[in-house]
Amino acid sequence: MTIIKITNMINARIGISLVWLLISITSIQAQSTRSNDVGLVSTQLLKEGTMIPDARLLNEKNEPIQLSAYKGRTIILDVWATWCRPCIAKMPALDSLFRIVKSQKVEMLAVCTGDEPNRFASYLQQNNGKFAASFLFDPKGKRPDSLSFRSRFGINGFPTTMVIDSDGVLKGYGYNETEIALLLESAGVKTGMQGDALGGAADGLNSGEGVPTGQPVKPFSMTTAGGQVLTSESLKGQVVVLDFWSTWCGPCRMLTHELDSALKPLYNKGFQMIGVNFQESIKKGDPVKYWKDRGYTFPMTQGNDDYGKSIGAGNPTVLVIDRQGIVRAKWDAWTPSRAGEVVTLVTELMKENGRVTLQDAINDNRAHEYAGALAKTEWLLQTGGEKKEDIIQVQFEALLHLDEPRAILLAQKWRAETGSDFQTLSNIGNIISQTKGLSASTNAYGAVVFETLLARAPEDTEFLIVYDLTGRCYFRSGQVKKAIVYAEKSLSVAKAKSDMSPLTLQYLEGVLDDYRKAD
Repeated sequence: MTIIKITNMINARIGISLVWLLISITSIQAQSTRSNDVGLVSTQLLKEGTMIPDARLLNEKNEPIQLSAYKGRTIILDVWATWCRPCIAKMPALDSLFRIVKSQKVEMLAVCTGDEPNRFASYLQQNNGKFAASFLFDPKGKRPDSLSFRSRFGINGFPTTMVIDSDGVLKGYGYNETEIALLLESAGVKTGMQGDALGGAADGLNSGEGVPTGQPVKPFSMTTAGGQVLTSESLKGQVVVLDFWSTWCGPCRMLTHELDSALKPLYNKGFQMIGVNFQESIKKGDPVKYWKDRGYTFPMTQGNDDYGKSIGAGNPTVLVIDRQGIVRAKWDAWTPSRAGEVVTLVTELMKENGRVTLQDAINDNRAHEYAGALAKTEWLLQTGGEKKEDIIQVQFEALLHLDEPRAILLAQKWRAETGSDFQTLSNIGNIISQTKGLSASTNAYGAVVFETLLARAPEDTEFLIVYDLTGRCYFRSGQVKKAIVYAEKSLSVAKAKSDMSPLTLQYLEGVLDDYRKAD
């Protein structure tokens, strides 16, 4: 397997690096076109605790509607665009949260802005009936004036998601669904994601005790309300998912709903999922009624507290067991990408050999199947067989598209483990700079990584590319003046080379011109 690393590019002779030039032109022009085509607003994001302003938008039927029409309801306001991959990636999990709380006079408004009406209409057509949210369009999103939605809310970053209480007061901003749930709680909405139910939300694969992957599952015998007995021995030959949940646990309810929706096509095809009711006595709900009301068709068992505790289960916990009865993965806690990770591993295990390789994860990233890539890399980290730094690179790329805060945490851990060596900084910075649609804060982090790299780089390093990529990150983060500084440095280095390609000079001059126009 070959992994392209920025160090190879830095040490290459730039004058003859036509491949790098073509890649960079395609990547930066795609982002610059979007950035320059969508006008920036000079206002700042609204502060928490302030009353939100009114704004005119269009509904799905292209009819005008005012935000004030939703007064008296708690609002999840999700600002997105069809060209924003992180926006699209987070929408299903956010919508799942909304379905749980909508009966409490909650409205989710997915406001598409900075976009074309035909792209918005096409997205609605392709996803008809998929989401419970109300979709709105900002007709002045690309060229906002002082009275338009983006100007009044100070929106320059995508995605931006906020919670507004029933009095019209902004409760705060959240990136992922856990943060939004906490804001909803502060607005008086019961999500079930407070206290112990939220514990471990940041944990990942195999974070619990007692169930080592690669070992036989601890024998179990579980009984449904109807008297059906399910045992570990009788289920051998099938791929099994044990979903530990309870009615009082918000993350459990979300994960069960997502798993049921995604895994339903596999039922009765050599696959079995079991809802393992666990620690229900904490709040004494009615799991049988809950199951029936939601129409779940896979079996749900009760009286599992002793078994759950013996394997270190939590609320929620998911165990994936292969056809031979071997535990292949244990996840504790819900995350926006968790269901996708489980589904990907189950799909792999449904194949004859169930073998996962790093190349499979790389291929998933190339096909924009980021949840699949994430699940595969987490499995590879548990089982070994591949270089850890190579696995982390692929995982980092996938997370940037699924959960940016989690990706940054991974990057920080990666840097701590390697002492922020030159290669690690190069890999992190390169992946961020080559990924379009990231938030301003993530791009700012990429710029800081490059700044650190520059401070540690040997004197004989070819700085042209590093300057260019640093400027790109600063530009995407909204720090245009710093972007100009680095674009000027990159062009200066290029002009000092007697063998520099005219095409490279033309490209760098164009980048600098784009930045200056945006200033």
